[in-house]
Amino acid sequence: MRSDLLAIGLTLPALFSTGVFTTVSAKTATSTAAEHGSTWQTIRVRRGGTLSGAFARAGLGTQSWQHVLALGGPTQSLTRLHPGDLIRLKKNSAGELSHLRYRMGPLKTLKVDRRGGRLHAHIHKISIHVKRRMVAGTVGTSLSGSLAAAGVPATIANKLSQVYRPRMDLSRHIQRGDQFRVLYKVRYEGGKRLGPGSLLAARFTIGKQKVRVFRFREPDGRVRYLNADGKSYKLGISRHPVNYTRISSPFMKERMDPAIHVLQPHNGTDMAAPIGTPVRAAANGTVKYIGWARGYGRVIYLRNFDGYTTRYAHLHSFAHGLAKGDHVKQGQRIGTVGNTGWSTGPHLLFEIRKNGVPHNPMTMPLPSAQPLSGKQLAQFKKRIGPLVAMVDQPVHARGYASVLGQHKVCSSRIVGPAGQAAGPGRANRSICVADSGRSS
Repeated sequence: MRSDLLAIGLTLPALFSTGVFTTVSAKTATSTAAEHGSTWQTIRVRRGGTLSGAFARAGLGTQSWQHVLALGGPTQSLTRLHPGDLIRLKKNSAGELSHLRYRMGPLKTLKVDRRGGRLHAHIHKISIHVKRRMVAGTVGTSLSGSLAAAGVPATIANKLSQVYRPRMDLSRHIQRGDQFRVLYKVRYEGGKRLGPGSLLAARFTIGKQKVRVFRFREPDGRVRYLNADGKSYKLGISRHPVNYTRISSPFMKERMDPAIHVLQPHNGTDMAAPIGTPVRAAANGTVKYIGWARGYGRVIYLRNFDGYTTRYAHLHSFAHGLAKGDHVKQGQRIGTVGNTGWSTGPHLLFEIRKNGVPHNPMTMPLPSAQPLSGKQLAQFKKRIGPLVAMVDQPVHARGYASVLGQHKVCSSRIVGPAGQAAGPGRANRSICVADSGRSS
């Protein structure tokens, strides 16, 4: 198996991350000239911890933390501490609080500093560099192994499987010798890699067929994955309305009901999952019935579109406020897995009917999600233009440079079978590229 790696660099404005207290470490500050020469104390919050406890552990009195909270605004985040949070504190030569640092989340940090004898607080937003990385390779003994050997993160590989799954099972359709190209974002804070971002585009060459997918953000913020013609890989009706652990009983024209020991049709698929697991609408629709039904227990009937209806049975609970006549969107939470009605264990009974006739939810042909059209389709095609060129170009540095304009060689990596070093002439160059980053 051969894997060729190309990294496309892209810098964007942007991103950072958050009892009883434990002193974790003490270190010399280096962030600003005003902080040189003093020792930081880092306090880790445990369950039941309070701000006063953190200050006491650092040798600071009650007035110190009271003065911090009196600053108001962002310092109020210190009243909502969570186990595992870190608070960094530093005192001046007089034993007073001089600096405080508290990460409020992935994008910002609370900073409190003493200047001119008074404390001042502000939120510092951390910049993140985002790079686009293109990975291209040839499938060896397995797709998952080939993606991993080429350096594709597991989260991106899982996303690929999820995106393509409504149309094809990649692990079953792809054979040895087929090719892949995957474009995704990688986030960095300074020189530290934080992890992968979004999957932007991919192309699989399966035999003579080229199957491409591109990320597109709708005006309302929803993200969809579409082919180059604006058609969705997502089905209009999902086969998986719950994150189940196994299929405990399939669709059958006749079976012995395990709860009542009667031979009768099983008009749906039993999806085993723990009680309380969220159940989501398989498609856009209107609530036709919500309540209790014989055999089904707590159940929801949705009227979807074009003669399709879906049913969700044996529920533990309904979504708060959901009522007959309400419109729901695909993926919206409508209830939770339960064990009500004729049931021998927690699971969701999921049914799909077409013009009143039940069909096997896992195998019946299903309609595609609505494709883009008009101005939205034109906008999509314009936006993905550079991505189409990238996934279709020959895999070498000059090819990518011709698509993206300017370039300089950043580094090189030689990848051979199973990710091992390849022989002479097998290196591929990485390219750093200036770009707007608004790729979809």
